[in-house]
Amino acid sequence: MIRLLFVGDGDRDAAMNPPLVKVLTGSEVEATLPTALGCANPHAEAWLLDDPVAVRDALELDADTIVPSFRKTKSPKGALAGLISQSRKADVSIRRILAEIAQRLDPVRCAHKDEAGFAAFAADVREEIGPWSSVR
Repeated sequence: MIRLLFVGDGDRDAAMNPPLVKVLTGSEVEATLPTALGCANPHAEAWLLDDPVAVRDALELDADTIVPSFRKTKSPKGALAGLISQSRKADVSIRRILAEIAQRLDPVRCAHKDEAGFAAFAADVREEIGPWSSVR
């Protein structure tokens, strides 16, 4: 396990970023403060929407449910909120849902990771945090 100090701008980042760092490094991560790393364009929810399999799985949606590309929506947060409202998890806290999607995210499935800023985030995590993790 690696302990990291995360600095962020809200609860959503606090929910998403530790699981994303775990996915990218393969190590358990313990945060000391709410989190943010990298620069999501326009929001970190865009990173999550970029892996529709993770979204469908975490929200327990049917396989034929369309997860809109962040590129084709005005608001990734709004698009994700719409999917949540259709799901069986509509009453679950947003923090828990964001963490569950982030835990299931597979960077290989993210088709627009360069455009969304996720590729830079992943590279920074692997370069800066990866050497401290027990599994690469």
